[in-house]
Amino acid sequence: MKLLRPASVVLFCAVQASALQSTAPYSDADIVVLARQAIVGDARQQGLSADALGRSVNVRPDLDVAKDVRSVLQDALEEKLSALSVSCIEGTVTLRGRVDSAADAEHALLLASAVPGARSVRNLLVAPDQPAVAPGASEPVARAAGPAQCEPFSFLTHDSLGGRDLVLSVQRGEVQIHGLASTSQARDYATEAVRRVPGARLVKNQMVVRSAPAGEDDRLGKLIAHRLEWSADLRPVASSFSVIVRDGIVTLRGQVRSPAQRALALELASSCDGVVVVEDRIRGPGGP
Repeated sequence: MKLLRPASVVLFCAVQASALQSTAPYSDADIVVLARQAIVGDARQQGLSADALGRSVNVRPDLDVAKDVRSVLQDALEEKLSALSVSCIEGTVTLRGRVDSAADAEHALLLASAVPGARSVRNLLVAPDQPAVAPGASEPVARAAGPAQCEPFSFLTHDSLGGRDLVLSVQRGEVQIHGLASTSQARDYATEAVRRVPGARLVKNQMVVRSAPAGEDDRLGKLIAHRLEWSADLRPVASSFSVIVRDGIVTLRGQVRSPAQRALALELASSCDGVVVVEDRIRGPGGP
């Protein structure tokens, strides 16, 4: 598989994000969602991100789902819908804007629910005969007294740039990024990805770049191989595994007989202190 340069990855994310722009400014909560998508979107498509552990990797990218929902709603409702904002995270679509009636809001809900990849829909569209939803009640992450934030997540690009425990914080369009980057290049990748998000007027990247003594990657590789070898559940397939570690990023190859064995191998590798992220190259059930 041909590896993409970081700039190519960022450009892909930026093109997808631009398709979601609406006539209304994005809220801080919207920016948090889109910034997270921009960072992990490319990795999630290929099932390479530690953020995807424990979930199916064969899912549509959130940005594609949001783009299709927006297109469907605009085509079907036209003048009945205004100030539309559509976001999607982990298959959950959120609709915001104004509609002419409650019936139009219900119609929009049905249309959005039918889009492939939309696992659930939060309908925050407001009709003239409906009271506006209080921001605190509709968006738990968007607190009036503080910045909008997301839960910690990880990422890994095709060029093996990785990060762990990233937290995005947005207030009045200013985005702060915290977490651990595998290299300075990985830190720069996260910055550039977020800069291309609509509504992000300023990005402050406060990620810490991993610092490790000489030989640390070799030590991690041997430790992970040992854990795989001594796992009773993995012993029948342990001889098939190979472990390569570079800048704290683990590439794990091997052959498993069940999804449970795959999940266990990834968990044993990712839980070692010093590991930034694990690239899943395991063959067998439960893979991409």
